[in-house]
Amino acid sequence: MAKATGFPWLEKESGSMKIVRVVLALLAVLAVQSARGQALAGLTPQAVRKSVGTIKGRVDARSTSKLTFLLDGVRVRPQIQGRSFTIKSVPPGAHTLSIVDGAANAGAHVPVSIRARSTAQVGTLALSAGGQIAGLVSKAVGPAFDTVEALAGVEVVAEPETLQPEPDGGPIRRLQLPARLVTVTDETGAYSFRGAPAGSYRVSVVVPGLEAGVEFAFVTVGRTAVADFVLREAIEEGVGTVAGAVTGPGGAAVVGALVTIYTQDVYFPPNVDLGSQARAAQKGKLRWAKSAALPRGSFTTLTDASGKYSLNVPSGYLSLDVYVDGLLPANRQLVLRKGETKIVDLALEGVPTPTAGSIEGRVTDGATGKPLAGARVAVVIFYIQKPADPAAPHPPGVSIAPGPDYSAVTDGDGRYVIRGVPGGPWEVQAGLEGYHTQTLSVEVTERGARLDFQLKPGG
Repeated sequence: MAKATGFPWLEKESGSMKIVRVVLALLAVLAVQSARGQALAGLTPQAVRKSVGTIKGRVDARSTSKLTFLLDGVRVRPQIQGRSFTIKSVPPGAHTLSIVDGAANAGAHVPVSIRARSTAQVGTLALSAGGQIAGLVSKAVGPAFDTVEALAGVEVVAEPETLQPEPDGGPIRRLQLPARLVTVTDETGAYSFRGAPAGSYRVSVVVPGLEAGVEFAFVTVGRTAVADFVLREAIEEGVGTVAGAVTGPGGAAVVGALVTIYTQDVYFPPNVDLGSQARAAQKGKLRWAKSAALPRGSFTTLTDASGKYSLNVPSGYLSLDVYVDGLLPANRQLVLRKGETKIVDLALEGVPTPTAGSIEGRVTDGATGKPLAGARVAVVIFYIQKPADPAAPHPPGVSIAPGPDYSAVTDGDGRYVIRGVPGGPWEVQAGLEGYHTQTLSVEVTERGARLDFQLKPGG
């Protein structure tokens, strides 16, 4: 009779193939735990069996047939006897055991510590109603990083936030939430945490060679919180140069243009060490940090007499802005690598001459339809000005005053024309003593616009 392997789903295999599949299964479970995976990878099958442990417990549920058992996000098939379960051949170390009823969106999630050749008892686990965290993990590819590619087999960690405000805006309270949740993306890059207890989570993804991703998700019972990730290539930290020339209409050099380059901060583990990202992610300790070695923020310069500029800036993903009075500003998104000199020339366009048009129409009595003579029709314009009297009773700062006067008075037939109104959307008011004021919206073009008013008696 074949000897039990400790992996019930492999019991039908036999001989040497069984041993090979046992080791492969172990390594698959450990793929998201690289340190322990590397430690066991060099052991013989016999040594592997001696270095693993067992998890035992009981589920407080009517039936276990529809439950899914997950160890660090990887599905396992325990030995079931009634409501009791046994999971064998568990690698040593810290794990998260999840038992989920996907149909009911309920689950139990507990941390488990395993020692070699020992059994961890988790007691009786009761499933609680929860919500779901789900999303897609992909990476940006292509020369402009404008397309995405799904990332399969990537570990996703959801770490509960223990400090959360009361729903009514009351004081912050400390919650007793379970250990971090762990799962792995499928072949389409999709992942989900089902039966996640209600609360706020920090969801993180770390992939070698890519920037780490962190999103925040708030889970409510019976609902799904979405946290998608599009990871970009991790650019080696260093210094590069962005240089070029700024020209205006006709190719003339633009002197004194303000050139500003903005850097983008990156998620790093606490030690700002790319080599430790995987370990930091396993512990759920990613945070927003800046490298201590290089300053980040904005870097500025002015173009010289030839319209040229040059800036030494940190490598990474950059945003370049160019501004000068009288011309339209320009923006470019850049990827700068360590030691690279990137030439970025910009041709600024002139400010287009604003279009103007007229507004014309008729003002009538809303009740009788008769034309109203002497009604004032005006474009509503306000601008911000500083208060004339600093000691005025209103709060310090600014006040609102009427702007330029674009208005007209209706003739004996109730008709009006307002000329020279700048193109664009406007609000126009019509009023006459003994009638309620009416305000309408209109879009003015160089061909003009028509706007009729029907005023209601009263006011």
